[in-house]
Amino acid sequence: MLVESDVVSERYNSDDANSIDVCFFEYFPFRRLFKCFPEFEMASGYLKCAGAMAAKPRLLLIDEPFSGLDPITSLTIDYQIIKLRDLENVTSVVVTHQLRDAFYVATHQAVPGNGRLTIVPADEGKANAVEFIMLKDSRIHFHGTAAQLRASSDPYLRKFLS
Repeated sequence: MLVESDVVSERYNSDDANSIDVCFFEYFPFRRLFKCFPEFEMASGYLKCAGAMAAKPRLLLIDEPFSGLDPITSLTIDYQIIKLRDLENVTSVVVTHQLRDAFYVATHQAVPGNGRLTIVPADEGKANAVEFIMLKDSRIHFHGTAAQLRASSDPYLRKFLS
């Protein structure tokens, strides 16, 4: 379980998720990062992804957002995708080969309360609302939920998941 206390702005009202009003540096933990590591240079891909997310579009298309990132930075992107989906109603289409991140986003949710934001395992209904599409030879080979993907006995999918 993740608890982030500095993500939610002072204007946050826990009774109304639509009243969340956050700016770029409040939504992303850059402020902390730059304070600890002033010489830090952020990867341009991370900045582009963060900039697109900070705009809070209705539909966010992200191509390989985790490529070349360390696991901690990848998890930060996971959190932002989850928060945008659950708090801002942003639909994200994520193209990735990083199954750990895809499954994490699909099976977790952001829960606001008491001025804090917590990332917790998603309930079954929320997890089943996330769709996976896998391609093979330029065609849709699988379309379903994370649970259906994990339970598949299809040899291609089993090999890909192992």
